[in-house]
Amino acid sequence: MSGRESTAEHTFQAMRALVAAVSLALLVVASCNLGPGPAAPSSTAPACMHDEDCQIGACGPCDVSTPIGSASLTQACAVNPCPGARAYCTPANTCAVR
Repeated sequence: MSGRESTAEHTFQAMRALVAAVSLALLVVASCNLGPGPAAPSSTAPACMHDEDCQIGACGPCDVSTPIGSASLTQACAVNPCPGARAYCTPANTCAVR
């Protein structure tokens, strides 16, 4: 194999590796975006006395003032859809999203 053929083969192999890496990255992004969405809040919101009594489930909910239902606390998600959301105890002693 000549030097030119060797360089062309090396370039071809590098491009194949790059395409494979980009394809894998796109699959990861797609699986994050197509994964389970936030859980619908349950009508049975956990009772609380203090903000520390409340927690947000791995799958949400994300919208401010949405009640946090018991069902949303048991779901598992690969990626947290709302990493900045915080839970608080409302004056009605139920947990909600802040």
